[in-house]
Amino acid sequence: MNFSKFFITIFLIVNLSDILAQIPGNIDTGINIGTGLNGNVYFSGTYPGNRFVICGTFNNYNGVSVPGLVRLKNNGSIDTSFHMGSGPNGVVWAFATDPQARIIIIGDFTSYNGITRNRIARINPNGSLDQSFNPGSGADGWVNAIQLQPNGKMVIGGQFLTFNNQQVKYITRLNSDGSIDSGFLQSNGFNGKVDRIALYPDGKILVGGDFTQFGQTSSSKICRLNADGSLDPSFNPGSGASHIVRAFILQPDGKIVIGGYFITYNGQPRSRIARLMSNGTLDNSFYTSNQNITPIYDLAAQPNGKILVAGTFSNFDQKGYSCLVRLNLDGKVDTTFKTGLGPNSAIQTIENTPDGKIILGGFFDLYNGFNSKRLVRVFGDPVPISPINLIQGSIFRNQNGDCIPNVGESSILYRMVKAEPGPFWGNSLSSGKYSISVDTGTYRVSQVKTSLEQLFDNQACPPNNQNQVVQFGSNLGDTIANVNFANTQQNCPILKIDVSANRRRRCFMNHTVISLSNSGNVSATGVKAYLKFPKYVNLVSAQFPYTYNPIDSVYEFFVDTVKAGFVRSIDITDSVSCVSGIMGIEQCTKVWATPKNTCISAPPGWDGVDLEVSGNCSNQVPQFKIKNVGSAMNTERIYSLFSDSALVYTDTVQLGAGDSLVFNVINPQFLVEYRVEVPQSLNHPFSSFSGASVACDFFPRNSNVFANADEDPIESIHCSEIRDSYDPNDKLVSPKGSTANGNVLPGRYFDYQIRFQNTGNDTAYKVVVIDTLDSDFDMSTFEQGSSSHRYTMTISGQLSPIIKWTFKNIMLPDSFVNSLGSNGFINFRIKAKNETPLGTQIENSASIYFDFNDPIKTNTTLNTLHIPTKSNGIIDSVQVVTSSKKQRNDIVKNIALYPNPGSGIVSVQAKGYNHLNIISL
Repeated sequence: MNFSKFFITIFLIVNLSDILAQIPGNIDTGINIGTGLNGNVYFSGTYPGNRFVICGTFNNYNGVSVPGLVRLKNNGSIDTSFHMGSGPNGVVWAFATDPQARIIIIGDFTSYNGITRNRIARINPNGSLDQSFNPGSGADGWVNAIQLQPNGKMVIGGQFLTFNNQQVKYITRLNSDGSIDSGFLQSNGFNGKVDRIALYPDGKILVGGDFTQFGQTSSSKICRLNADGSLDPSFNPGSGASHIVRAFILQPDGKIVIGGYFITYNGQPRSRIARLMSNGTLDNSFYTSNQNITPIYDLAAQPNGKILVAGTFSNFDQKGYSCLVRLNLDGKVDTTFKTGLGPNSAIQTIENTPDGKIILGGFFDLYNGFNSKRLVRVFGDPVPISPINLIQGSIFRNQNGDCIPNVGESSILYRMVKAEPGPFWGNSLSSGKYSISVDTGTYRVSQVKTSLEQLFDNQACPPNNQNQVVQFGSNLGDTIANVNFANTQQNCPILKIDVSANRRRRCFMNHTVISLSNSGNVSATGVKAYLKFPKYVNLVSAQFPYTYNPIDSVYEFFVDTVKAGFVRSIDITDSVSCVSGIMGIEQCTKVWATPKNTCISAPPGWDGVDLEVSGNCSNQVPQFKIKNVGSAMNTERIYSLFSDSALVYTDTVQLGAGDSLVFNVINPQFLVEYRVEVPQSLNHPFSSFSGASVACDFFPRNSNVFANADEDPIESIHCSEIRDSYDPNDKLVSPKGSTANGNVLPGRYFDYQIRFQNTGNDTAYKVVVIDTLDSDFDMSTFEQGSSSHRYTMTISGQLSPIIKWTFKNIMLPDSFVNSLGSNGFINFRIKAKNETPLGTQIENSASIYFDFNDPIKTNTTLNTLHIPTKSNGIIDSVQVVTSSKKQRNDIVKNIALYPNPGSGIVSVQAKGYNHLNIISL
């Protein structure tokens, strides 16, 4: 085989695919549905957090059982934070999402997760049934259509005659609690089913379906109602449509595009599609083909006004389009929309996404020859920038007690803010000013403080940590300014240290960065940073002078002064030893700083207990120590012993101040790493758990299964494995976790690193990294880590925060000129929300922009929140070396028994002569 020719061919295919993928109508390969669905999709809709929902007759998505309803992430994977239980017991025809991200589902089901709900139910964002929405006995027939009003009420239509035992005839309006709105529809309703509902901005309601009259008035297949449910006489369709009207679009100029089963409208030939004037009469300027096509199921308007048409037709207007076509504003086929062979069967639903893409669902198995079982996403046209409303303000250190930033009051930079409902995200920049992009309506604006910031920073204005309330009218493009927050803080420095490295490549030089930041309002002086490299990493050179202590292998850097609000970085060139047999070994670099932060007050509710876990090999036996370096423990704590990733032993520990529990692992297995973890007390100022790992062999392994223990702000650890080859422009997560799902314990930090390298043929002047975080992350735990170069950071987005790092004037050389200098990285850490259920999968990727080039998308990291069940029979006891318990003076003064309680070897120590009775084993 000619390998050169082979690789050139692959290169051309990949690049050709990338070019074709951007054409409107082509498949978007950024979504992967796997094996797809085993039943039809009837409706789709976007969901906050860059997600979408589909429903239909399926019960399986990509091999996973789902009850006819599933919420998906942007890449097509299942959103596992959405837990429905058994879900609906019948078909879901459609749904709507309210401003609180609750989903109102409609269809032909009679229960949800075992609770009676006849054909309508409201679901909380986590998938549970919202029992505050109570429709009583619900609808006696299918519910097909729903539209939510701005006031929280909802108009529903379908094939029902009663709702909660009241006669309503195919349409009704519900209050936000599910009860019937008695002020709506004082007539007898329709005489046939309702298929589609649309709402006008003034509250009027357009209705389509298979009816011939409303009340006592003839109205064939389409009519318009006033906001109170009465017939709108200004809408006159004449004899109306000859058959079902199933879909429509309300255009900005008031005209209406309708689609369905009809072949005439008011006696005029119109094959399944027509455009009406605002008064219901035909718009004859809209192109009408002479071809008789089969029914149209759905219509959607793109942001540029072009019309997407979906159904069962083939060769639309003799232009070759099957089941999907796009029309220009005049009704003629838009031939720039390239579907190729298109779907091989009917499309039921069209949904435009905010980024201009199009979600299609239906009966098809293929799209343009590619496997796309019932679901596909294709490209549309670029989305024009829409007007937005802005909330603007400043965050600063208060000195005179008002909420106005005055001269001399310093700014607080990179403080997160959010506006709810949404939430919509923002952050203060170097000026202390922030800006949040929102929609219309009323919002509560608040600061989002990290756990460290909460220890030293108090909000003075508005007092008592109140939020700021802002209200916008119905128009976009407005700005509400001076939504300010003023904070107070002790006059002291607040030091934080971070460390990270671009790689640990064997036999090569690498780049390590230590960052020292001061979040206080006074300069930190006499600052020193300490560095301890792991076994196979060696310091080559450093930006700061240093001393080296060969006894403990620690490098000491004298930094001296770190000004308030500033960051000082120590750039280090290091190398990994060029020895065999170390590939895959995880190498952890630790740094710490002095002086300690003395003005951080202990949080209320902390009992003062502070546990430390350490481990070592004692004669090739793993030995662990749990030491209490804080106040005496008033209650027992459960500690856990893991063998690799398996939980093999648990027991309790209760220690006095300064006491320790030391134990050995009995009969340890070879080639196994053991780990002990113990939780800290609630409200511990820095740490949620302590842990340590021990492996008494020299076999190379990647130990990246468990998260590093939380550290004091003046301590930091960075771990990465030794590699030979290095893939630039990627994303790393620590811990990786166990199994292919990346199983990790909940309540731990995820440490992320985004790496980039200029592999082009010229200097990169600017690099931008954009990361859309999973909505299951808790932004109050977000901590920015060290980076290879200076940057600015902005936070935006709704529900799922979008973080953007901009490296302006980075002047990154290409890899051919300077291999080491062509690399860069950015680090951050964050936890999942406490309420995130076990089994939730957390995915993350980033996009990297070099100058004006198209973005490079990194790999996607995957972690699953998981608590392992205890594996019995592996380790049933440990050998206690020493244990100190709280002495009970009321019982005995000269006998010590440990561990207590114990399930294995128990030791007894006594002073003088004592008598021991064993009462029970």
